[in-house]
Amino acid sequence: MKKKRKEFLGKIVDSEYPVIFFESPYKILKTLKEIEKLNSNVQTIVGKELTKMFEKIYRGDIKEVIEKIEKDKVRGEYVVIISNVKYPISK
Repeated sequence: MKKKRKEFLGKIVDSEYPVIFFESPYKILKTLKEIEKLNSNVQTIVGKELTKMFEKIYRGDIKEVIEKIEKDKVRGEYVVIISNVKYPISK
């Protein structure tokens, strides 16, 4: 992982606020796996094709979300929400 990318992802997992960002289908699994390496104890929500007919939401700890996405076809637009467990996303 490149130094600047590692710093950027580190800020995401250490933030006291949930962080929301877009990710392409080409990088979604790579990004989630890199985040998992930095902190496997983050809550994750990934929205696929939001506001479209085949919208799908993945929720759970980051490992669960990665496993669910790997089982589906990786295509479309992704919105990722990452929250440090110290500062959980309310359900």
